[in-house]
Amino acid sequence: MSKTKNANWDYIEGLDTSSYDMQSAQAETQFMVSKTAEDVATFTKQEIEWFAEALVTYNKDKAADIATMLHFEMQDREYRHITDIKKTTETGGTHLHGHIKRTYAQLVEVFGEPHFVYMPRAGAEDKIDREWAFKFPDGRVFTVYNWKNGKAYCGTDGLDVEDITDWNVGAHQSSAYHDLTTLLDMKLGKEQ
Repeated sequence: MSKTKNANWDYIEGLDTSSYDMQSAQAETQFMVSKTAEDVATFTKQEIEWFAEALVTYNKDKAADIATMLHFEMQDREYRHITDIKKTTETGGTHLHGHIKRTYAQLVEVFGEPHFVYMPRAGAEDKIDREWAFKFPDGRVFTVYNWKNGKAYCGTDGLDVEDITDWNVGAHQSSAYHDLTTLLDMKLGKEQ
């Protein structure tokens, strides 16, 4: 394990809460758990197993508390990682990775107004009526758009955007599609 990981472990092991009031001790422990969670996120499987063994060997009662706090910290980090999306124009090279079943109103609730709105033009054959494009903090890009089912492509036979429930998801990597579906499930509940 790296020196930083050992230093965090040494610090947690050496915590002496008897000289602090309980609130200060909890705040300091939570800070160190947060720092340790950052390190644990970079551990190999073998390092995680070693860390778990060391926690249990050190003190089973504290190990359970620290493991619970680490679990929640890592869940919070994952939540922040997939909810901190930013609008982007860097969509070149994205391609279809899957579909989502959501209403237009639900997508507006989560993403705000679309980044692209179809405007009829003489002689244009557009395939998309609405599109959103976002980037995750780690740089992965995803787009959500309708495809050939709205007025832009089908004319008067096409669906109004308010009636579209089948949306395409474009991305560079499938992990962006999976994180998007997780984000929507967290914000709106599971897909129907």
